[in-house]
Amino acid sequence: MIRQLAGLAFCVACLAAPAFAQDKDVIVVTGQMIESDDEAQDRVVGVGGGFSSGPPFVSINIQADYVIFTVSIESGTRAIDERNRELERTFTTLGGRVSRDKTVTMEVGYPGSSAALETTKAKEAIQDAGDRSRIPIVFKFATRPADSFEAVRARAETFIDGIEVNGRAEIVTGDLQYIGVTEPRKHREELLRKIADDTRLL
Repeated sequence: MIRQLAGLAFCVACLAAPAFAQDKDVIVVTGQMIESDDEAQDRVVGVGGGFSSGPPFVSINIQADYVIFTVSIESGTRAIDERNRELERTFTTLGGRVSRDKTVTMEVGYPGSSAALETTKAKEAIQDAGDRSRIPIVFKFATRPADSFEAVRARAETFIDGIEVNGRAEIVTGDLQYIGVTEPRKHREELLRKIADDTRLL
């Protein structure tokens, strides 16, 4: 299953970077943190200058609610006006497709710094990089019970491969994937119970 170390374990896991927490209701780390229970036990973690195996301190494993994939709509058309029109048309078509798919959320920008699709116009999102222009996109693909990362990635790749482009526009996929939990506070009771059990052993 897609899992994420949360609670106190997440605080230490963050040091492995790159990772970020968007706000108190969302926790997001890179896909590098996806691991099975066995992998969590075998992982070597630096603690206080030394090393110990297994999750640091007290931790719980919880299933991620979604996986983030980043892409950018890019074009190298020489005429800037035509280049921007290609990006805008591709963006508009993609936005319409996402609005019909309840398992995918599309935001504009970068992980940790993105805006909702409904609040962003394509023209405002275009970034001029000289001979190329781009619109950075963040996709959030919802997970299913007992999902594996490979299963989510396969769905994401199928969706991304099916994006319709206009003119010379193309879709460039980012290198990193991220996993996220939308309501970490709902796991607080389980974590505190485990901390209490651990404290009684002292």
